[in-house]
Amino acid sequence: MKRVALLTPAILAGLAVLLVLPNVNVNALAQETAVRDARSIVASGNFMTIDPNDSLHWGRGTITIFKDRIVLSDDFETAVGPNLHLYLVNRDKVTDSEHVIESDFVDLGSLESRKGPASFKVPAGIDLKKYPNAVIWCDDFKSLFSPAKLNFRN
Repeated sequence: MKRVALLTPAILAGLAVLLVLPNVNVNALAQETAVRDARSIVASGNFMTIDPNDSLHWGRGTITIFKDRIVLSDDFETAVGPNLHLYLVNRDKVTDSEHVIESDFVDLGSLESRKGPASFKVPAGIDLKKYPNAVIWCDDFKSLFSPAKLNFRN
């Protein structure tokens, strides 16, 4: 019983510090991080479905390009497919698989999941502005699932 009585003031003091001090610091840190991240956004876009009648090849959600990484947001989702990858494509308009095959592209890697957030590292030496589209691509069948036109910031 005596041991509990000794811990109670220490616990209360710790809680007081956690409840009062970090609110200011955490909020300031969150705001600073948000401002820094907003400044480092290079481009963004939304994945789209080319043919609304095609239930096998579709995608939706937001993609954000930062200087050092590419992020698929929480709202990202694509159709089920084998060996799906995220590509950056050096072509102004991508509406079919041939547009990808005939273009220069950068394979950023395979999707770990067809739904939800994901992050990919921007390869060294890549000039992101040369790639105005990102696509979800099926490597096995050389098939376009969903393009996202990237809107670059100045």
